[in-house]
Amino acid sequence: MLYIPLINPKRLSIARNIRLTLAAGLLMSCVLVTVIGLTSWYALKSLNEKLENMVTSQVKTAYIYDMRIAARERNLHIMKMLASNDIFVIDDEWMGFRNEGTKFLIAREAYKKQVLNEGENNNEIKFLSEQRELSKKAVALQYEMHQMKMDGNIDGAMKKLNEHFVYQVGVFSLLDNMLISQKSINSLNVEETRSSQEAAVKKVVLLSSVVVIVIFFMTSYMIKRLSQQAVDIENESMKFKALIEGSMDAVLVLEMHNVIDGNVNALSMFGVSSLKELNRVGLDYYSKFSDVKSSDDSDEIFSAINHVLVDVKRRYQWEFVNDKGKGFPADVELTGIELEGNKYVQMVIRDVTEREKNQQELLEANNNLEQKVLDRTSELNELNKKMVDIARSAGMAEVASGVLHNVGNVLNSVNVSTALLKDQIKVGRLDNIEKLATMLSENRDNLAEFLENDEKGKLIIEYIEQLSEHVKQDKENQLEEIETLAGNVDHIKSIISMQQTYSGKMGVIDKVKASTVLEDAININISSLKKHGVNLVRSYENDPVVLVDKHKLIQILVNLISNAKYAVLNGKQVSKIIVVKIVRKKDEVVYSVEDNGIGIEEKDVARIFEFGFKKRIGGHGYGLHHSALMAKELGGLISVESKGLGEGAIFTLTIPV
Repeated sequence: MLYIPLINPKRLSIARNIRLTLAAGLLMSCVLVTVIGLTSWYALKSLNEKLENMVTSQVKTAYIYDMRIAARERNLHIMKMLASNDIFVIDDEWMGFRNEGTKFLIAREAYKKQVLNEGENNNEIKFLSEQRELSKKAVALQYEMHQMKMDGNIDGAMKKLNEHFVYQVGVFSLLDNMLISQKSINSLNVEETRSSQEAAVKKVVLLSSVVVIVIFFMTSYMIKRLSQQAVDIENESMKFKALIEGSMDAVLVLEMHNVIDGNVNALSMFGVSSLKELNRVGLDYYSKFSDVKSSDDSDEIFSAINHVLVDVKRRYQWEFVNDKGKGFPADVELTGIELEGNKYVQMVIRDVTEREKNQQELLEANNNLEQKVLDRTSELNELNKKMVDIARSAGMAEVASGVLHNVGNVLNSVNVSTALLKDQIKVGRLDNIEKLATMLSENRDNLAEFLENDEKGKLIIEYIEQLSEHVKQDKENQLEEIETLAGNVDHIKSIISMQQTYSGKMGVIDKVKASTVLEDAININISSLKKHGVNLVRSYENDPVVLVDKHKLIQILVNLISNAKYAVLNGKQVSKIIVVKIVRKKDEVVYSVEDNGIGIEEKDVARIFEFGFKKRIGGHGYGLHHSALMAKELGGLISVESKGLGEGAIFTLTIPV
């Protein structure tokens, strides 16, 4: 059933992209506001610190002024006290002196506290220490002058006044120095505050410019993205419309009592030309839900029920009818959708008339399926039996092929020996002996004179001696070739005898040494191995006696050695080596055939024993498969290891002892 969502994932993706774009704009705005806030805060914080430093500096200056004024007023009170003879004035001026002293000490302690709060300043601490010492001496003199005045010792008091002035000059000098230093600091703080203010203004202006630029580009980007999203929405609408109109199914959108939208196939399915006509008759009629003929007497119960059913996505089968009264079965799929807060039902109707027809035909065809399956199963079992026989025959054929190959090689040697003997007889010395006999027969009456005086006769005895040597050599050569020929004939007999040993019926269990069968398998392949320059190495760690069907075992070993031969011939190693091993492990004997040939790809290792799997050109694809089956019949198994192409392979056959 085709499901065509009115709000499809692509539209949701577009809506999500729009939300992401707006969210990105809001996030960027928040970031910009945060950056502006942090920058302004940092600038104001720096400016505030500078202002605090400036205020602190001004406060310290005010304290120095307070100390200077208090010191001056104190001196005035002392001088007025010494100049007056009125006891009340003296007491009043002395009290004024003490009050100014208190003010001096308060200003001095406040200044000291401010200095200590800012951290140690060696110059200021030094000034305060020197001022304190001078003030202590000056105050002591002031108290002595007051006492002398009270005692009436005016001259003594005036002398102390001169000494007092010396200390006061020192105090004022220190205060002036402190004031000068503090004014310099004040000027520096004012300048730093002004610079900090200008820097803060520059930062705010620069940041504002950056913000304006970022907002401009961000707005441009958002407009571009939103424009693209608008284009995507338009494209999706066009694609959605094409999808709806291109659907082979009828697609309708239902409200509670009416059809508000549908595709062309919906109109065609019911044989109407417009939604207005479809609603005029009503879905109650087309769905065969009632016998009404128009919307005048239709309650649109069908649409209402579908609204109730669509609490979840639902499918069901129904039968509809077109405007001509022809019914047809259909699959109906309902999907609830919500548009602008209103709930609707999307109904997809598929005409399944053809499917129902096909199902009926399939049901009829299935009536005979069981018998067909049984017949086919019997055919497959018979075919499988034939394939097993073919595979076994192929294994014996490989043995026979090796035997015939060896016999053929020996026959080649027999042919060579026969040809040599034939050639030696053809080019023998018999013709020369006949000529010599004719010559001696012609001179039989005067043989002695012929041999002594005739030129040809003189050479006969030497020629006979040389001929004797040649005849003797020919005899030896011919005997040697005859012995070689006899040896080759015996070799053929042994090969045929070995083949006859394995030509009996399979299934017979024989007691045989493990190496005996392996050596026979080697001998069957030996001529081919020598012909191709393959070096075969034996390594028999043990040679146990095994109870085994040697006909199956010889086929497996011949196949493994033959495959190893092809592997090294197709490999890239200059030295082509096959190593055969026998090892006994507890109650098992392990044969292994290792080669340094072409190797096996990792993905092929698991499939190497599958029926029909082959990589070698000319292979039939069931040698190793049949060998694996025979190994299993022997109670053993075959496995293979290879590190990959070009790394050779090791085939291992394990059978019980």
